Amino acid sequence: MLHLEREGFRCRTASNGAEALREAKHAVPDLVVLDLMLPVIDGLEVCRRLRGDEGTTAVPIGGTGLGLAIVKHLVLAHGGELWIESEPGRGTTVRFALPSSGPTA
Repeated sequence: MLHLEREGFRCRTASNGAEALREAKHAVPDLVVLDLMLPVIDGLEVCRRLRGDEGTTAVPIGGTGLGLAIVKHLVLAHGGELWIESEPGRGTTVRFALPSSGPTA
């Protein structure tokens, strides 16, 4: 299985919009994946603030809730696994793993 952190990617997570903004300010990310339905500060406002900040204005941002359905379809189509953990008032964490050699027959 391909695990992003094992493959050398550094992944940071945030359980709400305010935490996401603090993380992005602390260490500017190469990519942000976020949902619209975040607690404390919603994803649309996080996106606006990231775009309005000189340090993060050029960081690519993806995700809107629809992305989860697309990710699920792609991960399963490639023989991968998807884990979703959700805690009311705290947010949702999505993790996935893909086989390194493609789907099995």
